[in-house]
Amino acid sequence: MKIDYSNAQIINSSSFSMHDDRFIKMSYEWKRDRGNSMSVYLKKYGATDKQKNKYEIKFNNIIGFEGICCDFWGASEESIYIYGVAFVEEKEQTLIPRLRELKEKEPNVNEFCPLLSDQKFIEIYIGFLSGDWMTIACESLEVDDDMTKWGGR
Repeated sequence: MKIDYSNAQIINSSSFSMHDDRFIKMSYEWKRDRGNSMSVYLKKYGATDKQKNKYEIKFNNIIGFEGICCDFWGASEESIYIYGVAFVEEKEQTLIPRLRELKEKEPNVNEFCPLLSDQKFIEIYIGFLSGDWMTIACESLEVDDDMTKWGGR
């Protein structure tokens, strides 16, 4: 399932839950043609080894990402668990407005800068049980078609 500006509200619905799923790893792929992507790999909460328990969320056309890793609420003994995931409404966004502000201050913006296009970008927040978080600004993300069927479980 592809999620972009037109249907990003599904991320905030109860059928799209990743609560207590385990963060395994993430990877970032840079491409010269602005096709930067980031994949986050997770394991479903409570899944046994016999079940389809691992899944990937791929963020496409990344324009920015940031996060903290300070274990504010304490470190987990064995894994990093997801507390929640949210599509950040435009009025609540912090990363995309900062990127647009930086673009305005930059005297020599390259014609290929994605912020010069009319493309709508979305901001996704991922919170962890440790109190850490990650924010990703991108054009779209891809999740398993089953994501809304199993509600992240």
